[in-house]
Amino acid sequence: ERHVQAALERARGRRPGPGPGGAASRGRGGRDSGGGAEVGPWGGRIALRTLVLRSLQQAYYSPKNIGHAGLHSECYCHFTSPIRRYPDLVCHRALVSTLGGGEPAPRAGELRDLGEWASEREREAMAIERAGEDVARCFALEQALYEGGWEQTFTGEVAGLISAGAFVAFGGLAAGVDAGAGEGPGVGGADGGRGRTGVAQARGPLYEGMLPVRRMRADAGAGDSGREGEWWELNEQETILHGERSGATIRLGDPIEVRVARVDTVRGRVDLVPGE
Repeated sequence: ERHVQAALERARGRRPGPGPGGAASRGRGGRDSGGGAEVGPWGGRIALRTLVLRSLQQAYYSPKNIGHAGLHSECYCHFTSPIRRYPDLVCHRALVSTLGGGEPAPRAGELRDLGEWASEREREAMAIERAGEDVARCFALEQALYEGGWEQTFTGEVAGLISAGAFVAFGGLAAGVDAGAGEGPGVGGADGGRGRTGVAQARGPLYEGMLPVRRMRADAGAGDSGREGEWWELNEQETILHGERSGATIRLGDPIEVRVARVDTVRGRVDLVPGE
C-alpha cells in the first residue's frame, strides 16, 4: 500500500489548486493518500497500473532468447499447459522432439516468421477482447441507468488523460462503503468482498467513460457555477491536465463525480458530464 501510494504521488506531482467538476474537493469516495492529496475510490491503482504497463516494452514472440526482465532469468521459455496459444504448441513440439517422442521439430528458418505472426494475432485478439468488454459494460450501464435514472451521479476516479479529456472509471460502489478500505480494483474473495473487519470493501469499477475537456469546468469556489470554456493543457507525461486561465488541475487518480450523457452501446463508448 505504501509503495503504491508513493509511486502514484510521484506521477501526480504536487496539487496546487481546485480541479474541474469539483475534483479537488473531497467527494463521495475520495480519500487522503497520506500526503495530503485526495485520490479516488480505488486509490489511484487503475491509473498506476496503466503507467506501469506503458513503461514496459511490449512483449513479442521470437526464437531469440533474450531472457525475462521480470524474472531476471537469462534462460526463459514460456508455454502453458494445457495449450492455449499457437506458440505454446511450437514449444511443445520442440520439447517432444528433443525427448524422442516422435514429433517433428519446428524448422528453425520458420520460427521468426511464426513469432511475428503469433505476436500480431495475439494483439488483435486482445483488442477484440477489450472491445467486447466495453460493449458488455455499456449494456450493464444502460440497465443501471434504466433502473436508477439518467440523472444519478456516480463517484469515479480519473483513470487516464489525453488532450481531449479524461477517462473516468466509475460505478460499483455501495452506499456508505469506504472505498479506501479495499485492496484495489477487482478485489473480492469468498468473504463476499468483506475485509478482516467484516466491513464491505470497494470492488473494481463497473464502467468507464470519457469526460471531454469541452464539458469540464473550473470551479472557482462555493456558490460559483464554474467557468466553462477553459483551455486545458496536457503535460508531457500525460498525467495532468492544467487549466491555463484558472490554474485548475485534474490528475490521474483524482476523485471526481460524473453523470452519464450518452451511451453508445454498439461502439462501446460512454460520454460523461461533470456531476452536479
